[in-house]
Amino acid sequence: METRDGERVPVAGVTIGVDDRMTAVADAKGYYLILQVPEGEHQVSVLIAKLPAAFRPGAVKEGKVMVKPNRNTVVDFEVLRTGPQTTVTSQ
Repeated sequence: METRDGERVPVAGVTIGVDDRMTAVADAKGYYLILQVPEGEHQVSVLIAKLPAAFRPGAVKEGKVMVKPNRNTVVDFEVLRTGPQTTVTSQ
């Protein structure tokens, strides 16, 4: 997610990693899914080297989560735009 005009908006193309072994890429709605993560504590992080060119990590770029059986675990991250936003329109 990025914050634009005070609102959080999704960012596609952000790669998230779990324990430096499993990864997923956020879709256009900012969602990502990593399946078959073993039960227990895991390190989840934004893969900085794979961020889209116009972004850098926000204040929260990693964290520990506890994965429980048959439960979804949600982790949100923020990325910050480093350059101006470009809008393309057609006529």
